[in-house]
Amino acid sequence: SHNKITKWLEPSNGENVVSTGPLKYVTLSNNLLRDLPADLLLLSSLQVLLLDRNKLKKLPADLDLNKLSQTLCVIDLSNNEFRDLPLALCFFPYLQKLDVKQNKISRISENIKRCRSLSLLDVSANRLQEIPSHVIRLPKLVEIRASN
Repeated sequence: SHNKITKWLEPSNGENVVSTGPLKYVTLSNNLLRDLPADLLLLSSLQVLLLDRNKLKKLPADLDLNKLSQTLCVIDLSNNEFRDLPLALCFFPYLQKLDVKQNKISRISENIKRCRSLSLLDVSANRLQEIPSHVIRLPKLVEIRASN
C-alpha cells in the first residue's frame, strides 16, 4: 500500500504467470494501477484481492471467464473509476464480499444474479438511483451498503 505501482509486470518471455501455488491474499491498495493483467484473476488459490484506491476503470477484456479463480471470495474495488460493475465479477462462484463503493457506477446489471454466494455488497457513494430487485433476491445476501 501507498506505493506508486502503475502496472503488474508480466514475464518478458511471454510465460504465463498463473500459479497453482499457495498465494491466497493480494493487496495492491493505494497505488496508481490503471490496468490489471488477466493473470492476477486466474491465480488458482487466490481468496482475497484488494485493489482499492487505484485508477482502475475496467477489468481486462481478454479474460477467459471459464478460467477465473474458483477460490476468490473477497474483492475490494472501492475508490476506483468503474462506471459499470465488471461482468467478470459474476463468474467467481464463491464470491462472498464485493466492495465497489466510491466509483462511478450508475446501474447494477442483471449479471449479478450469478453471484449466488454473495453475502455483502457495498455500492455506497456511486451514481445509483435504485437497488434493483435482482440484487435483493440474491440467495445469500445479508447486507447491502448503499449510503451516500
